[in-house]
Amino acid sequence: MIGRTAVLLAVTLSAGAALAQEAGEDGRYTIVPAPDGAWRIDRSTGAVSHCAGAGAQTACRLLPDERVAVAEEIDRLNGRIDRLEARLGDLEAERGLVAPEPAPAPPAMPRTPEPDMPTQDELDKALEFTERAFRGFLDMVERLKRDYGAGDQL
Repeated sequence: MIGRTAVLLAVTLSAGAALAQEAGEDGRYTIVPAPDGAWRIDRSTGAVSHCAGAGAQTACRLLPDERVAVAEEIDRLNGRIDRLEARLGDLEAERGLVAPEPAPAPPAMPRTPEPDMPTQDELDKALEFTERAFRGFLDMVERLKRDYGAGDQL
């Protein structure tokens, strides 16, 4: 077990040293250790590479950038939409069709009335009730202390 750990540590350190040399002095790359090698991140472009191997045999493989693929697909679909809308406009003009007017917007939702707020008298009554209840609770605690000899007052 210790032998495997030592070998793994040696491989990781040698790969890390090789990658650190590849990172260069200008700090363009950041190297992040990983269990199966390391990740090399290009700080100027954001490109990520997975590096594996040992010593001089370390090789980095650039990972595909999904952002680029998604942006290209969006551009392709936008172009297709533009072509289809142009074709639809040509067909409507050719047949003398007029585009339907958009449906009217639904009526605005009626505003819900504000909830009734309690008056100052109602708030005062609630506060008095709460105060009486709390005082009654404290009196009960004092009686229990006296009855059972718990000692000092609160």
